[in-house]
Amino acid sequence: MSVRYCRVSGAATFCLVLSVVMHVGRPLFADRFFQPVVPPRPVQIMAHRAVMSAAPENTFAAFRLGVELGFEWIEVDVRLTNDGHHVLFHDENLDDNTNGAGPLKERTLEEIKELDAGGWFARRFEGEKIPTLAETLAFAKDKINLYLDCKDVDAVTLVREIRESGMERQVVVFGDYHLLRRVHNLSDGSIAVMPDFDDKPDLDFWIQELHPPAIEFEFDLLTPELVTRTHAAGIIVQSDSLGEADNPAAWRKAIEMGVDWIQTDHSEHVIATAAQCTLPSPRPVMIVAHRGVSRLAPENTLAAFRKAIDLSLDYMEVDLHTSSDGRLVAIHDGRLERTTNGSGSVRSHSLADLKALSAGAWFGAPYAQETMPTVEEVIELARGKIKLYIDVKDVDPALLTALIRAAGLQKDAVIYGGVSLLREIAQRAPELRTMPPLRDPSKMEQLARELHPYAFDVPWETLSENLIRRCHDLDIKVFSDALGKNERAAEYRKAIGWGIDAIQTDYPLRVITVLMQHAARY
Repeated sequence: MSVRYCRVSGAATFCLVLSVVMHVGRPLFADRFFQPVVPPRPVQIMAHRAVMSAAPENTFAAFRLGVELGFEWIEVDVRLTNDGHHVLFHDENLDDNTNGAGPLKERTLEEIKELDAGGWFARRFEGEKIPTLAETLAFAKDKINLYLDCKDVDAVTLVREIRESGMERQVVVFGDYHLLRRVHNLSDGSIAVMPDFDDKPDLDFWIQELHPPAIEFEFDLLTPELVTRTHAAGIIVQSDSLGEADNPAAWRKAIEMGVDWIQTDHSEHVIATAAQCTLPSPRPVMIVAHRGVSRLAPENTLAAFRKAIDLSLDYMEVDLHTSSDGRLVAIHDGRLERTTNGSGSVRSHSLADLKALSAGAWFGAPYAQETMPTVEEVIELARGKIKLYIDVKDVDPALLTALIRAAGLQKDAVIYGGVSLLREIAQRAPELRTMPPLRDPSKMEQLARELHPYAFDVPWETLSENLIRRCHDLDIKVFSDALGKNERAAEYRKAIGWGIDAIQTDYPLRVITVLMQHAARY
């Protein structure tokens, strides 16, 4: 039996992953369910209540983010209104996650649709509504699969709505035995059901009674033998890894056992863990997190930078401005309005004033206590874990040079900025790694002679295999920003094939997935 080894980032341990993890041949789920990610990843993600760390749970905002990030499944909770409509909401009562109160079941659909289901999370989500199941099925069609956690449903209506939407290949129904039996019978087995294995009844019971396409197992009950038995019956294994089991050690153990799906509150980290077990080290391309992992946490905050570290990325890009008292702080804009609860220019505020602001409340309630980090805080967080891509917005080059030297980051930071600023930095500290923009390839040799840069930042549209080769001939690396329209798998593959050194991205999980797919071919 072949094996794979992977180094776990930041640790001295190795994990042994059997080739069964890769599901050699067609995965069990390849024909039964729609595949949002092609070719499929070895382990698929069940994002619990969609991407609820960065958007209000069970809303279209969270669903859209799940699609953007490239997850295969979102778990949603289904309940009945007083007048018999299925809507998506986890709790029995409306109090915590809407501006309403009392039991959902006592409200009509019309009353439910009057509620705000997003403002509690952040002002930018004000106006989000509680979606109906029918609306969600229509949204997910040909985009993402749905795990329907049925809290309170009518089986006949449920089957009808799924069938009318043509979503039989994109849903799995989870609930108690009586509901699953009824859905299975009403749909003639065309709608997938997934029972919850809790050791009573045993596995044979579920296989004989329903022969379901998938079974959910509490992580603590999973064993390699149980996974093998379930796979032998042609059934998908889902690990319910919520709660205490929602951590890297448990995910690795589940992956080693060969599970197919993992339900989690930390979807991005599960993908990164799976990648660690399948990708070579170092990876064929470095990944730069633009302003940190800014789709999942407020940009240029320690929370966004921690996520870049947790995903074992190579660089985190940080934008630097200067306070009125000469301190360097991480923020992209020269003004405060967009990403803080302050106003005016960064330059007009002291560090103490800036530290009194929230740099995360705009993004979401879980990040309300995030403040604007100083460059010293960023360096301390990053040291020994991830490299820094420093985008100089408004900074004294002498101060920046001194800070990098004092921190010993000469080989762990690359500085991006205008040619005149980089020229001054190169004169002060030639050992520092600089990266000028290469807008005009005809100036490549001139810039190389003048600055001796570590890398060029090349516009994505200018990239070519020949240009990258020319840079490499000068011993200069090539970084490029795949932001906006270029954030697509085909674009990543093209640039990686040409030999690009680093891709800056708002969607690092997409790049990781492309690398996993490439590795699985060999």
